Amino acid sequence: YRVERGHAANERCRIHEENTVSLLKTFLPFHSIQAFETLLSILPSRIPADFRFLDPYIRSSTCPPRSVFVHQAIHHPEFLAIVSEYTLESCRMQFQHPAQISFWAGLMTEAVGGIVDKNKSGRAAIQKGNDQSILHILGPIFAESLVMKKVPTMQIASYMAVAVFVSKGDLEDIAVTAFMEQIVYGWTNDTIRAALVSLAILAQQRSAKQMSSKVTKALLKVADVGALLVEIGHQRRVDKLANGLCLALIDRFIKRKDSRGLPIIMAILGGHLLKDKQIAVIFKSLLLTALKLNDDNDEDGSLRRDLGSALITLSQLSGDAGDVIQSVIQDVNYDIEALEMKLDLSFRSRVVPDANADETTGGDEVTKQDLNKAIMDAS
Repeated sequence: YRVERGHAANERCRIHEENTVSLLKTFLPFHSIQAFETLLSILPSRIPADFRFLDPYIRSSTCPPRSVFVHQAIHHPEFLAIVSEYTLESCRMQFQHPAQISFWAGLMTEAVGGIVDKNKSGRAAIQKGNDQSILHILGPIFAESLVMKKVPTMQIASYMAVAVFVSKGDLEDIAVTAFMEQIVYGWTNDTIRAALVSLAILAQQRSAKQMSSKVTKALLKVADVGALLVEIGHQRRVDKLANGLCLALIDRFIKRKDSRGLPIIMAILGGHLLKDKQIAVIFKSLLLTALKLNDDNDEDGSLRRDLGSALITLSQLSGDAGDVIQSVIQDVNYDIEALEMKLDLSFRSRVVPDANADETTGGDEVTKQDLNKAIMDAS
């Protein structure tokens, strides 16, 4: 109905002659319906260069298929930029509509994949240069679309397109990290789950293991982020994101004296998300972190209590993760006795006295146990 009303207004005001480009951009999402065919029939004989690819359909008065727009966007990225800018402007003004966002999302996602494939080269240097050229075109578009908090559908559409671009392209870590940081900067409660899926895809393309501080800080603010990652992990790979987050949280633990990340680490290690090697590295890192704690950097002992409690919980995991952790405990070359003393508040009250202890002590002296046994006996 609105489209037909638009045609009536167009006939009165001669919009099709004075503002041909704006009119076409407005009607692009409706390219498959009769109204678009009618629009083509009243356009001037010579239309602006950016839309001249529609000439065959204007002459035949037929609706162009979706593939025509995708092909144009792939081979003429300036057309993709025109459509994107018009869509972004509509969102800025809060004039967007579902059909418009849907059209842009499909066009952007397919075009990005096609552009990257088209520019692939056998020579690494040329390929990298091509990807950087594409980044210069798409970067400004995504920089804005990813943070449009008032238009969550636009953000989610952007997550998909960015995931395709990063997965198919050969981008430097700095570019991938920038996209990840832009995603967490702009996400809202309405988009967090979709954003986490996108982050997981992007993280798989990074060579660096530890997450950046900005991404880590944002993830730390998400309620039950560990459980969310476990849930998403049942559908797709999230190991690099989860592993990188754990490493960053351990680093944050001792540098910022922030133990809030320990429940997240425990959820991830027990959630069947990581490879055995990743689990082993994280648990060893926790043990090494415990060795670094002392009265100077943990005056009230709260960090040692929190970390000791986490180590006990992790040592009691079952399944493959539990087996890996037990193997780490048995194989570590650290000073176990020193570690036990550091975590005394966590272990001593849980240790069962040795029944063979010297009776002259009256049961007051507890035989020193190794870390493995102390953890396993804890309840």
